[in-house]
Amino acid sequence: MSLGKRPRPAPMRRTTSMGLLPSGSDQDPDPKLEDYRQQNPHPKERKRAAAEAEAEAAEEVKAAEVVEAAFLRACGLCKCRLGPGRETFIYRGDAAFCSLECREKQMHHDERKEKCLRKSVKPSPSPPTKDSEATGNSETVAAA
Repeated sequence: MSLGKRPRPAPMRRTTSMGLLPSGSDQDPDPKLEDYRQQNPHPKERKRAAAEAEAEAAEEVKAAEVVEAAFLRACGLCKCRLGPGRETFIYRGDAAFCSLECREKQMHHDERKEKCLRKSVKPSPSPPTKDSEATGNSETVAAA
């Protein structure tokens, strides 16, 4: 007896139950089957979806780290290094400081700056009143 390939029987014929299944993509899929597939995805699809979600989460964390790194890298006043394990004090939401003293110095500096700006802004001249027009006390100003 020799070993080798056995001859195959005649090809299987399609039965009536198999004839009811869609044979190609040209027919509309069964909505029940689509619902089932959405609720129970193939293991490869689950892995792909999990990998995509993990990649998106990693990108979000990376973007957040970039924003934090630029914002919390150094003290806004003395420029000393800030980092994990060290206290960080925030002022006006856009500046980080290494200590309360640096933060308070910046606050006082900003207050002085605002006071100087308020003093430098001159009040606008008021419009003439009816009393000054009636008495003829209107003044004209000439620019030199």
